[in-house]
Amino acid sequence: MDTLVVLLMTWGLSVAHICDPDCAQCKGCLLPGDLSVLVGRNLTLNCTLVDSDNGSSSDLFFTWGHQTGLSGYQHVISEDTLQLVLPVNETLAEAAVFCWHGNDTVIGSKNVTVEYPLHNVTGLRVLLDDWSNVTVSWDTGLYLHPRDISVTTAWRAASEGGWHNCSVSNTTSCFIASYTPTGNLTFNITVTNTRVGDSLSMPFTVDPEDYVKPAAVTSLDAEVLFSRRQVELRWKPEAGNRSLTFTIVTRNSTFRSSNMTTQNKMDVSDLQSNSHYTFTVTAEYHPAQDGYPSDPTTVDIILSEDGVQPDDPYVIIGSNLTLNCTLADTSEEAYFTYGNDKLLPKEYQRLIADNVLQLHMPISNTSFDGVTMMCNPMGENRRQTIVLENPLQNVTDLKILLNDWNNVTVSWDTGGYLHPWDISMTTVWRAASEEGWHNCSVSNTTSCFNASYTPTGNLTFNITVTNKKVKDSLSMPFTVDPEDYVRPAPVMALELISVTSRDVTLKWGNNTNRRNLTFTVITRSATSNMTVTTSENQITISDLRPNTKYDFSVSAMSATARHGYPGEPRTVSNSTGEDAPEAAPNVTEGSFLAHDCIDGKRNISVFIKAPPKESHNGILTNYKIRLFTNTMEKAVVLTSYMMPLCNNTGMVIVCPATTTTLLLDDLNCNVDYVISISASNAAGTSPTSSLRIPKLGDVQPPTDVISAWNGTEVTVYWTSTSPDQPYNWTVFWCQWGSTNKTCQNDIQWKTVNGTQRSARIPMKSKDRALIRFGVSMETAKGSSGLSISRCNYNYSDVPAKPDKTSFDVESKPDLALTVSWKLDRCSGQGFISVISIEHCSENSACGSVNISSEKDSHVIGNLKKDFNYTVKMRQISHTGRGGPYSDPKFGVPIDSRLAAGFIILIVFACFLGLIVFVYISSRCCRSLYKKWKASEDITMPELCERHYDDGATTKNPPSAPEKTVSAPRPKEVPPANHRQSFDSGRGSLTPEAAARNAQQYNAMLPTPCPRSKFNRLNSRESVPPESPPATVNEQTTVVDVEQTIGSNQQSGEGSKHTTVADVEQSGEGSKHTTVADVEQSGEGSKHTTVADVEQSGEGSKHTTVADVEQSGEGSKHTTVADVEQSGEGSRVWDESWCDTGDETNSAYDSDVLSAYVAVVQTDEEDLNEEEEEEKTEEEELQSDRNEMGLKSLSPPPAVFTNPSFPSLHVGLKQGCGDPGNEYYCTKL
Repeated sequence: MDTLVVLLMTWGLSVAHICDPDCAQCKGCLLPGDLSVLVGRNLTLNCTLVDSDNGSSSDLFFTWGHQTGLSGYQHVISEDTLQLVLPVNETLAEAAVFCWHGNDTVIGSKNVTVEYPLHNVTGLRVLLDDWSNVTVSWDTGLYLHPRDISVTTAWRAASEGGWHNCSVSNTTSCFIASYTPTGNLTFNITVTNTRVGDSLSMPFTVDPEDYVKPAAVTSLDAEVLFSRRQVELRWKPEAGNRSLTFTIVTRNSTFRSSNMTTQNKMDVSDLQSNSHYTFTVTAEYHPAQDGYPSDPTTVDIILSEDGVQPDDPYVIIGSNLTLNCTLADTSEEAYFTYGNDKLLPKEYQRLIADNVLQLHMPISNTSFDGVTMMCNPMGENRRQTIVLENPLQNVTDLKILLNDWNNVTVSWDTGGYLHPWDISMTTVWRAASEEGWHNCSVSNTTSCFNASYTPTGNLTFNITVTNKKVKDSLSMPFTVDPEDYVRPAPVMALELISVTSRDVTLKWGNNTNRRNLTFTVITRSATSNMTVTTSENQITISDLRPNTKYDFSVSAMSATARHGYPGEPRTVSNSTGEDAPEAAPNVTEGSFLAHDCIDGKRNISVFIKAPPKESHNGILTNYKIRLFTNTMEKAVVLTSYMMPLCNNTGMVIVCPATTTTLLLDDLNCNVDYVISISASNAAGTSPTSSLRIPKLGDVQPPTDVISAWNGTEVTVYWTSTSPDQPYNWTVFWCQWGSTNKTCQNDIQWKTVNGTQRSARIPMKSKDRALIRFGVSMETAKGSSGLSISRCNYNYSDVPAKPDKTSFDVESKPDLALTVSWKLDRCSGQGFISVISIEHCSENSACGSVNISSEKDSHVIGNLKKDFNYTVKMRQISHTGRGGPYSDPKFGVPIDSRLAAGFIILIVFACFLGLIVFVYISSRCCRSLYKKWKASEDITMPELCERHYDDGATTKNPPSAPEKTVSAPRPKEVPPANHRQSFDSGRGSLTPEAAARNAQQYNAMLPTPCPRSKFNRLNSRESVPPESPPATVNEQTTVVDVEQTIGSNQQSGEGSKHTTVADVEQSGEGSKHTTVADVEQSGEGSKHTTVADVEQSGEGSKHTTVADVEQSGEGSKHTTVADVEQSGEGSRVWDESWCDTGDETNSAYDSDVLSAYVAVVQTDEEDLNEEEEEEKTEEEELQSDRNEMGLKSLSPPPAVFTNPSFPSLHVGLKQGCGDPGNEYYCTKL
C-alpha cells in the first residue's frame, strides 16, 4: 500500500485516503484480491461503498493504471456497487486496476497478471543412452510468466499399472536413471498454471529401443601396415553383443571417405604416403528406427616413407609400448635410442620386415613419460614422444553427507593420474527399491550432489572412471544409508538469558523438531575450552571465570546417525561479571633495591608484578600498601616521584594498578621492615602478599653483575663476597627507566640454585638494550635485595676499534715494553675475552700475543735496545670475532744495567778500599793500646802565655801552686803539651839552621802561671775552658777554639807527632801534622793534609788539621776548625787559663818549664822501642822546617788573632802583666 501511495503522489494526485484491504476503515472495498487472468477470458471486479453516507455507485469509476479509463466495461449492479467486466488479450500490459471515489480517493487497487492458456508440450525427443537410461525432453511453449508454470512427468511400462516419477525432472525433461528392456513406455506430462490452478495432461507411448544411442567405441587404435599405404583400425567390442553398425570416416586435408562395418576392426587402404590422416568411428543400433549414432571416437596417424609410427604414442603403465621404424634405405642398420642417445635394450628390438624395425618394450613405471625415443640413424621423422598414464583405479576416501535430511552429497578422491585432464568421472544412483539409475543433480570428477532426498532406505551409487584417450572405463558401485551421515540444520535464535560472574544460561530454537537431536555447546575463552552435550533447548554453563569474554556456540547433531556430522554452529559472545581478585600481587624475596644509607636513613625500591591475569576477576584499579616493623605498623613515606601518583590515606598508601615500582622514603637503615601489598578491583580486594626488607648489613648483595646477549638468550653472571651461603639466587629483569631508576613494565624473575653463579634467560626482543638485569641472594637471614647489572653485552657484535687513549706503552723493564690498557666493559660491542697485542720493530720483525681480558697489562720482553717498536692492540670477543687494530703507539726499550768493565772497576775499588780499611783499623787498635798502657798521674805546672803584639815580651805572672792531674804518660814532651823538633828527621837542615831554630824556640818559651790556674793537660777527661799556652813559630795551629785540651789523646815531645782535641795525632817539625775535620790546607806551603780533605795545598811536606776549611794564601800559617782564615805577619798568643792580672818575673817561667822538662825526660827510657822510628820522622820533619826557615816548636792548640777578622778574638781577656799590656787567653 505504501508503494501505491508513492505511485499516486508521483502521478501528481492528491490522495486523501487509501483503504485497507479488509475495508474496516474504508469508504469501500475492491474485490476479489490480486488476479491472474488468462488471455481470451474476462476480468471481473466489484467496487462497493461501505456506507450510503459516502455516496452512491455513481460516484465510483475504474481505471487501468492511473489514466486509462474503463467506462465502456463498467456498469452499476446495485446502488452501492460498480462492476468491471474487461476482456483480456495478449496486448493488455500488466498494470493495476483502480477503483476511485471522486477524483481524490482510491477505494482499492488490484494487480492483474496476464498469462496464456495452457497448451501441450511440443518437440518430443526420446533417447535411450546405451541401453542404460532414458531421457525424454520437450518444449513447453510460450508463457508470459514461466515461473507460474510447472511441469510434472510420470511414466510406466506397458505391463505396469502404477506410475513412476522421473529420477530427475524439470519443466523440459525427464530422466530415468535405470532402464530395463520391457517394451513400450508410457509417459504423462502434466502442465499446471500454479497461479490460476489450471492443469493440462499429455500422455504418449514410445518404444525406447527405437531411440537408442550406443556408447562410443573405446580403445581405438591405428597401426600402419608394412606397405605404408594401409592402416589397420581396431576398437573394443560392444559389451552387450548387440547388432551394431560402425561407420569409419577417413579424411585428410584433401580427401574424405566413409566405410561401414559390423566388425570391431577395419583395414583402410589406398592411402597416400607422407600424409596426415584422421580416422573417426561411430556406432549405431541397426534395428532402431529413430536411433542416434554414438559419440565419435578419433585417432590420427601420419604415413611416411621414412619414420616412426604411431604418432604421439599413449601407453598405460603395465602394458607394452610398440613403435615401428620404417627405413627408406634397407641397407641402413637401425636401432632405437632415447634421451641423450641412450641405447634401448636390444632384446626389445626386432626386424618385422626388410625395412621395418619394431620396438616392443614393457612399460612398468613412469620413467619414460614425456621421453623422446628415436630410430637411428636419425632422420626427419624418426622420433616420437611417449605419453604414459597410470591404469584406472577405484576412487578412495568416500564421504557421504545428508544435509538436514534434504539433499545428499557424495565426494571422493580420484587417486593419482599423470594426466588428470584425460580422466572423466560419471556418477549415477538409485534407491534400494528402484531398478533404474538416476543422474546426479550436479556432478564433477570428485563429487555428486542430489538436490532432493526422500527417506527410502539405502542408496546405491555407481562411479565410473574413464580414460578419454584410450576410451577405457572402470566402475565402482557402493551402497550406503544416508541417515548414518546426516548433518542437521543450524539451531535458531540462540540467546543469553542470564549472565553472572560465574554462570551463563543459554537458550535456542530448533527447526527440525520432528528429528531426534542432541546439542553440543562449546564454551571458549582466550585460555579455556569446554564442551557439554544436552538434548534440551536450554542449558546453564557454570564454573566460569569472572570478567572473562566467552564465545558460546551451539550445534545440533542426529542422535541416531552412526557417522553423523554436527550442524553448522551458531555463536553468541558475552563477558561474565567481575569478582574480587583471587591472587595477591606477585612479589618474591629479593624484589627490592636498597639505596645508599645517608644519616641512618635510606630509600627502598619495591618491584611489584601484577597477579596472574586469570586471577584478576575484573579490571584491577589499585594497589594498597602498608608498612610494618616488628612491633608496630608504620606510616608509609613515598619519594617525591611517587607522591603525585598515589593517595595517602593514613597508614595505607593507594597506588594505581599500573604501578610497577614503589619508591619508599625515609626508612631506618637499622630496622627490619615488612611491606604488605594487596590488589583491588570494583568488586573487592585480593589477599595480601608480604615482602621482608632486612636491616642494613644483614645480607650482602651480589657484586659485579653483568649480562651478555647472543641473539636468542641472555646469560647473567655475578660474584659474591658474602660469607653467608645462599640457598638460591633470584635473577630479575625488566625494562629499566634510566631517569627514575624504575621498572617500566612488570618485573620478571627466575630462581637458580645457590651453587650457581650464572643463569640463562631466553630473549629475542629487539629492545633487549632497554632490559636491565639484577640478582639477589636469598639466605637463611633473608634476601639481599637486587644488585643491578652495569651493562648488557652483545656476544655476536664485532668489538670496536680501541681508542689510542685506552692503552699506553712504557719503556720498562730493561729490554722490554709494558703495555697497559683500560677495557670498557660496557661498550655493548661484544663480550671481550681476549686482548691481542702486536708489536713490530723498525726492521719489520713482528710478533703478537693474546692476553686474557681479565688482565690489564702485559710485558713484551726480549726486545733490542734503542730499537723503535710500534705497538697495536685489538679486542677479540668470546666467539672469536676480532675487531680492528688500534692506531699504533711507539716505544723504545732501554737498558739501565752497568757495563761489564765498569762493574769490574767498582769491584776492584771496593777491594782496594777494604785493604785500606783493614790497615787503618789495625793502626788505630795499636795506637789505642799504647795510650792505655802509657796513662798515669802527672803533676803539671800552670803556664802563662805571653801575647806578642809587636814582638815584646810581657812580664811573668806571679807563681801559682802545683796541680796534680791524671794524664797520659809523656814521651819527652815539653810543658803545655809542647813538642819540639828542630829537624824533620830527614837531615834536611844544616847544623847551623838547626841551632838557629833552637834559639828561636827557646826565646818563645812561655812563663809559668800561678799553680792555681794550671789546668789538666793531656788528660783523657774534659777540662775547664782554659788551656796552657803554646809556643808559636811562623806557623801556629789552633784547633776547635770552643774545645778543651782534655780532648787530646797524646802528645810526644821531641817526637814526630802531637795529638790535640778531636785530633788523633800531629807531628811537629815532622812530615805530618794531623787535625780532625780539616778540608783543605792553604797554598804556598808544601803540603797540609787534613781529614775529609780531598787534596792538600802545595809547598810544604804535610800538615793535617781537623775542622779546617781553608788556609790563607801567601802565608805560612795553617787553617783551623771554626777559623775561616788566619792573619798574616803576626804572632799572637791568646790565654784564658792565666787571668791573674799580676805581673810575674819571666825567670819564673823558665824555672817552671825546666822543672817540667826534667820530669818528662825521666820517662824516655820507657819509649826505647819507638825511638828509632820517631827519630827518623823527626829528622824528616826538621828538615822540612829548616827549608821553611822556621824554628822548632811544640804544636799545642793555640788561637791566632787576625786584625782582618775581629770575630776571631773569642774569649779574649786582659791577661797577666804590667798595666798597659794586654793578655789574651782563650780555650785550648
